[in-house]
Amino acid sequence: MSRLKLIGSLLFLICLALSSVTAVARDLTFYVTDFGINQYKDGALRTGDDFGQANSSVFPTQPKDSQVLIVMPPDEEMAKMSDQQIKQGIIDALKKRVDSGISKSVATFELQIVEHIGKLTYADDKHQGAVNRFGKCAYEAIGELRTYLVDKGNENPIFHGVFGSNGTKVFSENLDAWKSYMKDATFFDGRAFKTSMVETIRTLGAENVRIFNTAGDLPAPNFPWLHSIGNHDVVKDLKSIFPALTVGWIDPLDRVDFFGKGHLAAMKSDPTSRFLVKFWNGNSYTEPTKMSSAHLLPRLSAGVTRADGANTMRQESGVSMQMDVKEESVREDESETLDTLKSDALDNRPHRDSLSWPAQKKEEQK
Repeated sequence: MSRLKLIGSLLFLICLALSSVTAVARDLTFYVTDFGINQYKDGALRTGDDFGQANSSVFPTQPKDSQVLIVMPPDEEMAKMSDQQIKQGIIDALKKRVDSGISKSVATFELQIVEHIGKLTYADDKHQGAVNRFGKCAYEAIGELRTYLVDKGNENPIFHGVFGSNGTKVFSENLDAWKSYMKDATFFDGRAFKTSMVETIRTLGAENVRIFNTAGDLPAPNFPWLHSIGNHDVVKDLKSIFPALTVGWIDPLDRVDFFGKGHLAAMKSDPTSRFLVKFWNGNSYTEPTKMSSAHLLPRLSAGVTRADGANTMRQESGVSMQMDVKEESVREDESETLDTLKSDALDNRPHRDSLSWPAQKKEEQK
């Protein structure tokens, strides 16, 4: 009888151990984001914080337990630290916050890199070098987080990238730090240079990269010696090199295209935002389509509880990484076509919050 009890106890312990392993091993998804300049607040943000004091978030409706900041220290402080010290501080904070989130059934996280850079330091090569150094440490730390999670039984954590402005530059110039784990990347109004973007696209695979430019963004160079992806012509050149690359032009419908006001207008997921979007297929654009920013961004994975208590559905991405362009929908990029369509759309929508009004050119309307 005692032998049967012993066997029963052993079976119970085995089942308990297996259930514990099953509980730990979860499908985890991470969105690594970086909005570039003008995100830092002196003394207000620290690595490991949620986004309560942050300027921006790609997925602002997600609960605080899913939000983790990775904040660059001031130059003077960082200059006294080794790369390993910088990286270790990030790793410790990431492990603590992600473990805490998992214990609360969070399966999807946004890890936001905050650069210590603004308008006055943007053109300073020395400061940009410091930002790149921090970016390298941050991406290496995220790679170590992945290893840590895999060792704990999470077999395949998925990492998506969403980058804007100077964040695209930092990402593209630290390829070796993230190439082992990043699945795909979406870029908005980037300031990365063409040479580093060519290598970035080759590494990720062109079918896994989307680049968007926005009407009303600040100008970006396309000179013989300097080519920025903030210039739409540079991005169109990349499409000629990589036919599977997704290239889009975004025209905001809820703001006037003032100088600079369009910058990163679509980088925050908002189903109520209003844009006309056209995609470049290498020779011409698709017919402009009404979209919200939520359609342009990779969508959240299953099992995510929003701050308002709603549950999201599993969807791999908002827009296909490789757009299917139908010949009959293709039009030459005629001057003022998009502006005319935008004006007609604004004139014909039933009310400001509607996303269902027709977007037709006047000659198509009956």
